[in-house]
Amino acid sequence: MTTLLLAAGLLTVAGLPLLRPAARQFVSRITPDRLATKFSTGLAISDPGVVILDVRPGAAYRGETGKASTLT
Repeated sequence: MTTLLLAAGLLTVAGLPLLRPAARQFVSRITPDRLATKFSTGLAISDPGVVILDVRPGAAYRGETGKASTLT
C-alpha cells in the first residue's frame, strides 16, 4: 500500500497503523420523490437551467442491455 502511495506522489506517515474500517453490508434506500419520472424529465429538458446527466453504461445507453420496461 505504501508503495502505491509513494508511486502516486502522495505523502505517507511511517509508523502509523493502516486504518481499515470494519466491513458493513450496504442497504440501499429508495427515495421515491428523488426518482425521475417521464413527466419530470420532460420538464427538466425544457428548462435551460437544468443539466441532465445520463450515467448508464454504454450498452444500456445504446439499448443493448437494461432492466427498465419501455412505457409509451
